[in-house]
Amino acid sequence: MRGPLERSDQHSHFFGAISLGEVFHNSDAVLEFPVTVGDARSALTSASIAMVQHPEDDSIWVFCKRDSFHELAAVHLSETPSGLDIDWIDPRFIAKDSDSYNAPESERPDLVAVADPFRNRILLAYQDKSYSFFSTTPFVKGATVTIAAIAADGSRAYQVLPDYVERISRLGLAVSEGGAWLAYRPIDAKTLSFDELYVDSYNFVTGLWEGPIFLGSLYRAANYDNRNEALAFGTRRLELAAKMADGFIHYYRLDPPPDVTPPLVSIGYPVAGAAVAKAIEVRVLASDDVGVTQVELYVDGQRVAVNDRARRFAWDTTEWRDGVHRLLAVAYDVAGNRGASAPVRVRVRNDRSAPVVSILSPVDGATVKGAVTVSVSASDDVGVVETNLFVDGALAAIETANPLVWETTLWTDGRHRLEVTAIDAARHSGSSPAVTVKVQNARAEVTESTESLIRSTGASATVFIGIMAVAALLLLLLLARRQRR
Repeated sequence: MRGPLERSDQHSHFFGAISLGEVFHNSDAVLEFPVTVGDARSALTSASIAMVQHPEDDSIWVFCKRDSFHELAAVHLSETPSGLDIDWIDPRFIAKDSDSYNAPESERPDLVAVADPFRNRILLAYQDKSYSFFSTTPFVKGATVTIAAIAADGSRAYQVLPDYVERISRLGLAVSEGGAWLAYRPIDAKTLSFDELYVDSYNFVTGLWEGPIFLGSLYRAANYDNRNEALAFGTRRLELAAKMADGFIHYYRLDPPPDVTPPLVSIGYPVAGAAVAKAIEVRVLASDDVGVTQVELYVDGQRVAVNDRARRFAWDTTEWRDGVHRLLAVAYDVAGNRGASAPVRVRVRNDRSAPVVSILSPVDGATVKGAVTVSVSASDDVGVVETNLFVDGALAAIETANPLVWETTLWTDGRHRLEVTAIDAARHSGSSPAVTVKVQNARAEVTESTESLIRSTGASATVFIGIMAVAALLLLLLLARRQRR
């Protein structure tokens, strides 16, 4: 929230004191403040002021434009049980350094503000900084008209009427479902007059002005300056009153042509034939030449969601059976015309059951040793994403794609109980029937060692016997030689 304006040389010359008050239902006017915006020393100049209540949050906005400056100030107030509170004051709410040619004309342009309940905006119209001199004698200066659409947070968008109007002539403004109606007096570049009254409408959907309508010439008498001639314009009805050339006040009612065109509607997501699961976002595209007021989403003919503004719906598919379902979007415009999308059929496929799993090998009662591949059969209505092997209740292996491998040497010899658990994408799990196998790693190793030892011992004995036989033969030969001597 912006704080109150601090006095400084930069802001001291914008405008002086504003007296704000409120009228109660008993018609007693009570002065609540005055509020000083800027420095009262600079109050010796004229100003245009407009006040309006915002349709979104009921805040009260006061706009003020001082003669000779390009800044348009705003005061933001809130109603309380005891009166009015000032929330913030911004003397440069719309200014030439931040808003360029959408800033107000430097003299004293007219300000007219109305609430726009159809788009929850304030519409503020004024002659803007895009001006042109048509003549100095007589002095005729024109400017285009800007309509500022102001949100409750102060953000704004601009639309500009390209025709030049007299810089301080009165404007009229009203709103309708489709846009804004502006009453104005364009300058005739040939005659340098601005006595003719026109209205034009801006379509917020198409972003275009729809063309001026001539109502007539305004009252003009000798030595009478009609630039300040008031225009009375209904703020919620398309009505206008003005003093015309015959000297009488004329009343006009503007009846736009009836809207008979329904909105155009389509479903952007999901696309036809898509498989969906869990909670998804259904995106609807809806447009209308005037404006869409409501969009509805139907599933199999049953309305499941309604949204006044957004075009996105949350659909929880888990509340619907698996299979094909028909989506339909319906939109209404301000005239009540109904438009429907083409139906989109999608397949709901939610994972609702656990996988079914069994161990194919080793079979029950088998004897195993070393690294053993455990083959399993696992099926699921959507798909298995992980298998886990448990040995005697302890996790022994985890796989997401490859076969399970059990390293039996890490386990004692003897009987062990195998189970496999399969898990699907929804984290549902299913377990196989148990298989009991016999691990026999140690005895096999002993048997192999013993056979090796025997083979080794037998070879050594053969060599020893051979050596002993040779030694005995040599000894006999030696004894026989001694006997001969």
